[in-house]
Amino acid sequence: DGWNGVNFTRDRSKLVKAIETTSFGSGGGCGLAGSAQALLTSVEALSTVQHRRKTVFYLTIGLDVPIVGPAEGCKEQAQGYVYQAMVLAQRSNVNVYTLDPSGLRAVVSDFDRRQIEYLQETAENTGGRAIINTNEPASHVDAILDEARAYYLIGYELPKRAADDRFHRIEVKVNRPGVEVHTRSTRFDAKPVADPGKSPPPLESAV
Repeated sequence: DGWNGVNFTRDRSKLVKAIETTSFGSGGGCGLAGSAQALLTSVEALSTVQHRRKTVFYLTIGLDVPIVGPAEGCKEQAQGYVYQAMVLAQRSNVNVYTLDPSGLRAVVSDFDRRQIEYLQETAENTGGRAIINTNEPASHVDAILDEARAYYLIGYELPKRAADDRFHRIEVKVNRPGVEVHTRSTRFDAKPVADPGKSPPPLESAV
């Protein structure tokens, strides 16, 4: 809740200062919006890089925020940031990898389950992976970087189907044995923007 954000920088002293001056607490749940907004800011910064696959390492234990469905107060604000981040990530080829720093964890409550689902759904809907239930998350970094180095960018167009401002499930299959295909789990069909000042539709209506 006492997060002191810093923009992209090569200055290690600024990063260290931001980390050392960050405090944590419940804050009535309002810190959720800060974490979600940080994700959106990172995606926005990378979205301007054209014709390349971009990677975001999202270090978080997960948020008690539904990706879809009703949300109130700070959770609704955080949900809006995540929705915008997911849509922009899909359109600009930004892949979010969620890394849970808490290590092996027992899912003993609905709160734990919602945190895990947030990690999984944020990653899967942007083409990344959720690195969870491991005491060595850093051991997965090399594989993530390998995915960023070699990939196929496939484009397609759906005939006679109007955009509807909704997420749709997608699946890519290959007939070559022993090959693992990793793609985004959804796509977002955005309608042309008639009024730039009009707010985006509620997330629940987009699925």
